[in-house]
Amino acid sequence: MIFVLLMWQSVFGMRRATIIAAEADTSQISAQQQIDSINKVVRSSFLANPGKARDLAQKALLLSKKYKYQTGIAQSFLNMGTTYWAQSYYPISLFYLNAALRTFDKNAHEWRSDCLRSIGRDYVDLKKYPEGLAYINQALKEAGNDIKEQERALTERSFVYVRLKQADKAISDINKAIALSKILHNPGEIAVLYSRLYSVYLDKKDYDKAKLYCDTTYELSLKTNNIRLRSSVWVGRTVIAYNNKDYPTAIANAQTAARLADSLGVMDIYSNAIRWLYRIYGTTGNKDQALLYQAKYIQVQDSLNRLDKQNSVQLIQDYFDLNTKLRDIEQMEQKDEVSKVLIKSQRITIAYLGAAVFVLIVAFYILYLFYQQKKNLSRQLQIQNLDVVAKNDVIENQSRNLDELNQLKDRLLAIIGHDLKSPLANLRSIVDLFSQGYFTAEEVHMLMKDMAPAIEGAELTLANLVEWAGSQLKGEQLNVKPIDILAVAEEMAQVFKLPLEQKNIGFAIEIQEGQTVMADENHVKMILRNLISNAVKFTEPTGTITLYTQARGAKLMINIKDTGRGMTTEETSKLFSTQTHFTMPGTKGEKGTGIGLLLCRQLAELNGGELSVTSVPNQGSTFYFTLPVADYHMS
Repeated sequence: MIFVLLMWQSVFGMRRATIIAAEADTSQISAQQQIDSINKVVRSSFLANPGKARDLAQKALLLSKKYKYQTGIAQSFLNMGTTYWAQSYYPISLFYLNAALRTFDKNAHEWRSDCLRSIGRDYVDLKKYPEGLAYINQALKEAGNDIKEQERALTERSFVYVRLKQADKAISDINKAIALSKILHNPGEIAVLYSRLYSVYLDKKDYDKAKLYCDTTYELSLKTNNIRLRSSVWVGRTVIAYNNKDYPTAIANAQTAARLADSLGVMDIYSNAIRWLYRIYGTTGNKDQALLYQAKYIQVQDSLNRLDKQNSVQLIQDYFDLNTKLRDIEQMEQKDEVSKVLIKSQRITIAYLGAAVFVLIVAFYILYLFYQQKKNLSRQLQIQNLDVVAKNDVIENQSRNLDELNQLKDRLLAIIGHDLKSPLANLRSIVDLFSQGYFTAEEVHMLMKDMAPAIEGAELTLANLVEWAGSQLKGEQLNVKPIDILAVAEEMAQVFKLPLEQKNIGFAIEIQEGQTVMADENHVKMILRNLISNAVKFTEPTGTITLYTQARGAKLMINIKDTGRGMTTEETSKLFSTQTHFTMPGTKGEKGTGIGLLLCRQLAELNGGELSVTSVPNQGSTFYFTLPVADYHMS
């Protein structure tokens, strides 16, 4: 009944875990789709409304961090850098663009090309043309065969050549970029490219062609809703009208450019428009207006200087605010992880309980089979007794086998009935009370810590019984191979980590590297497990257990020394006798079967060694056994 209940709980728990995992996956996918959608909106709207676009990009960044969406984090950084560029906050823009470049995967060539191109564009706007050109060339290389990124990189490089007054190179890149933009049906990029062309022809003082490209750019800026570009076009028209000495038109164009740039918050274009108004009024002799716009221009420059300082302060403030929000998300994630660990620990505890009960049931089933085998043999003996004379030898052999099996069966039944009944009863009581709601999961978890030594004792008893029964029924079988004693000792330290911590007992390993013996590895582990278990059992809290080795010619002596209660000479003489069946309770009332030491001695001798003990009352005991050294064995 207990086994069925535990299995049902295990299946139910696995099913629930599967449902929760599926819900978590669905939530993750939904969040990623939302983040991608927000970033897409930012990329399509940052020129029209960069402030609102930046708020959306920050929202996408926080969501990406919450759901650990690395691509979303990188794209959000890229979008934040782009929105700052749209308002001419170039240092802040560089900060976020470099963060995006560090975050993108090295194989995300399209996005990395976009980052490199945007960084180059910032350097160009800061009039650091060599740095800008270097980054744009890297972007073009990263783009590879991606037509879209090739188009963007060529567009930005053409702008550098315009600034550097290298008209031929600028026109060549512009024509290449326009051809690609037409393939991609990208009117926004075509509009920017035409703005490059009118800038080239302005520098060449070909004002007719400049006006033609300027008008085309204006029409495309209306279609693409690029207000920044539109305000820049009005500055270009101002320059053309001024050079054609059409001063009224130049003034009107400059005022329109200033209005648009001011509404958008593009301070560099606004400053340029005011500068042209100051220049035009100065040229026409209108000193009052010239002085007015000169004062405005100086005021704008002062404002830009103050704004740069404010931006630096705001950058730091934004950085700390964003870090605070990200840290809050990380703390929430840590709390979720702790909850998951606790739930997992409870499930593991229940699984261990089920496994322990299952092992006990299997053990009882094996004993039942032994009992049935004994009954079958008894019936065979009764039938064979009818032909005693003819089959006397066979009957005697079978009688001896039967006696041995009976003795083994009686011994196993007595040990299990006496020493395993209490742990099993306690386990059953805990499971029943937990299933009936008398215990909470936390109380069960605490009880399991207290029951751990009893369960481990029962497990070791079962392991000893199975090994003993196997050696009696199947004969002595060895799988001899080289064994690293230090590795086995470190494994034992992990096995007994919890019992040692529960009793606050120190465990020291004083074994040199490279000490190897020839023996059956399972037998060696069985011996060490029994001897260390006994040492833990009979050592008081704060005591110490030491595992060390000593060379003895062709053999290696392995010692397990404790600071426990020790034994008298009379008590040690009873340890290895099958007749006395000597055992004592541990320092916390731990029980044993007494069969472990008998098994250890048999296994040591089976592997060509010996097992013995030295002990002093109230000072401790040292159990030691020898095994053949691998080097001697191989030579």
